[in-house]
Amino acid sequence: MTPRAADIRLEVDGGIKIENIRSVAAAGADTFVAGSAIFGCADYQAVIDAMRYELRRSSPASKVA
Repeated sequence: MTPRAADIRLEVDGGIKIENIRSVAAAGADTFVAGSAIFGCADYQAVIDAMRYELRRSSPASKVA
């Protein structure tokens, strides 16, 4: 049985930033690892919120945690 696209999770680990998370999602990723983008800033929550905002700009809200 061939998996459907909806059955596959695609994670990108490394290089994820506010500036590129939307294009990475548009390329098919739905799980992101963003270590230095978050932990390299003083306000972790602000970075996470900005990434979620960028994802919501191109995805249904139900897919963005």
